[in-house]
Amino acid sequence: MKCPTCGNPVPREAMVCPYCESPLSREAAPPPPPVRTFTVKWDDLPGEQAADRMETMLANARASGAKAAILIHGYGSTGRGGGAVRDAVRNRLKTLQAQRRIRSFIGGEDFGPSSDEAIRLAGNHQTLLAPHVFGAGNMGITIVEL
Repeated sequence: MKCPTCGNPVPREAMVCPYCESPLSREAAPPPPPVRTFTVKWDDLPGEQAADRMETMLANARASGAKAAILIHGYGSTGRGGGAVRDAVRNRLKTLQAQRRIRSFIGGEDFGPSSDEAIRLAGNHQTLLAPHVFGAGNMGITIVEL
């Protein structure tokens, strides 16, 4: 069986796609958590394809009732933050925000106690206060409010 959203093969008994986390059956799908976590970089996709995949994931998350998402996109193979996938994802998020398809987003490196936006987001979504997210300074993730 293939996932109707991302096209990856999934086991017949699966209720949620293990790749894009889309529900495979409305009746059998468990309620989504208010904050979803997605891995955007998969099989070395080029930046724009990763951004397309991310956009689909966010649309599915919003449709299923999630209120926020943590996107794991990495920070570049050099280890110095020059990641093409990160840049493509964040550029696409700017467009989605301008189109009002997402509320806001903030890079993981800025998601901490010195940012008013981070404090507001973490206050609205308590899961984001986890120590590996809030204040971790991780430029390989981006937090999105749907």
